[in-house]
Order: sequence, then C-alpha cells, then structure tokens
Amino acid sequence: ICILFTTTTLSSAKILKTLFDAHGKDVSDQEIAHKVEEKNLYYQSIIEEAAKDAACPGAIDLIESIRKEKECFLAVATSASRREVNAILGEDGLNIERYFDHILDSSNVRRTKPHPEVYERTIDYFGVDPKDTLVLEDTGIGIEAGHGAGAKTIAVPNEYTKHMNFANADLIISSLTKTADIL
Repeated sequence: ICILFTTTTLSSAKILKTLFDAHGKDVSDQEIAHKVEEKNLYYQSIIEEAAKDAACPGAIDLIESIRKEKECFLAVATSASRREVNAILGEDGLNIERYFDHILDSSNVRRTKPHPEVYERTIDYFGVDPKDTLVLEDTGIGIEAGHGAGAKTIAVPNEYTKHMNFANADLIISSLTKTADIL
C-alpha cells in the first residue's frame, strides 16, 4: 500500500523530523536525509511497477490526440521530483515523456502547489496568455495552483482525491475518456 500525502507542502525531511520529534527520537539531519533517500527509492520502485495501470483512464489517448495538433503545446507542471517524473513518464513507466514539449518539476520552482509558480513558469515558457491555457488536475491543490495562475482548470478526481476541494475548477469530470461524466 502506498499512501501519498498530496495536500501538504512540507518536504519529506520536515515530515520525518516532525514524526521523530513527536515520538521523542533524536535523529540527525544526516540520518533524516538517508531515510528520505530510502523512501524516494522505494517510492520510485512502486511507481515504476504500477505506472502503466495507474494512468488516468483515457489520459494516454488524449495525450496522443493532442500531440497530433500542430498549434497546441503539451506540458507537465508538477510538484513531483525529476526522479518521480522519470519513473512515471519515462521508459520504465508509461513511456510517454517524448509527447511533452516541456516538463517542469519541483527542482525548477521555489514554491510548490498550491502556489501557482509551477504553472506560471510553464505558461511563461511558452509565451502564451494564461486564459488560453488549460490545466488538467487530479488534486484540489493542483486546481488551486492552476486557477491562481489564471488558467482554465478541469478537475479529474481519482479514487484517492475525490474528496478534495475542487471548488475553483472550471469543470469537474469523471475521467479523460470519451464517455466521461461531467460531475
């Protein structure tokens, strides 16, 4: 079982430090860094194993369809690390990284979602008007970030995020398939 904490902006190191402190364990920064690296490697192995089954229904077909459009840019703007992006989108995962014109990950920004920086920088990269940008997100904090950047937003909640706040979404849909329901 993998539990993802997507509603926090705390780093893994801060979360571990807080947990160790709460249990009265004095742990050095070096030990924390080692535990974070162990967690990251474990997380990456889980992602690589599950990536193909974990894609949002219809996502790959939609990406391939968009890729055929000549006047449309396709990007990933994520709070995930480059390692996680590679595990999900790279050859060991979904093998779709080649479809994207630009990928911006957590190493490229100072503030992660829900702050809009990751979307603002991606929009700036292409030199487009935010109003001409569409953000597809599966988390409430991602919708908040896209909305904050001035983009149109579509929420596609999944099993784990369906109870999040999607109030800022311009539209909420059940999936990215042709038969998706508007929620």
